[in-house]
Amino acid sequence: MDVYNIRTRASRVVTIRPHSWGGAGLVGLVGRFEHIDDESTEAIRVLEVLKGSPAEFAGLVAGTDYVIASYEMLIRTMEDFARLVDTNRDHDVRILVYNSISEQIRSVIIHPDANGSVGCSVGTGMLHRIPPSRRTQITDPDSPPPALLESRSLSSDPPQLIPFST
Repeated sequence: MDVYNIRTRASRVVTIRPHSWGGAGLVGLVGRFEHIDDESTEAIRVLEVLKGSPAEFAGLVAGTDYVIASYEMLIRTMEDFARLVDTNRDHDVRILVYNSISEQIRSVIIHPDANGSVGCSVGTGMLHRIPPSRRTQITDPDSPPPALLESRSLSSDPPQLIPFST
């Protein structure tokens, strides 16, 4: 199977051998069609995380984390995020979060309180789009040299997070 990564714009070949594994189906994945254009960088950026909040407990990192999806849907707008939180009041919900420093996606569980609060401020729009990958080859001759781009990074180390276990 060819798998395409929209962030790096690269494909890789993955071999899947169907077999009984103890869960539903034979390969352990769910496929879903989503329309995503090559320039899509829409997400919900975590701006601030309140101490002692569900967001802090889930390990969200202010400024560098972007909520991109739940296991049920892509989260492209503030309305999508609000609907997800509202329908999961006082219940655990698993979300996918992209971190712009580690350039990795991780799964976290967040538990909105009974009022639908998760304890973080978020933003959307042009100022809160996912930044371009630092690992992508630069092909534009008018772009600054890669060394200059890398020097703008505050840290090459990913944030240290405490994993959440159920």
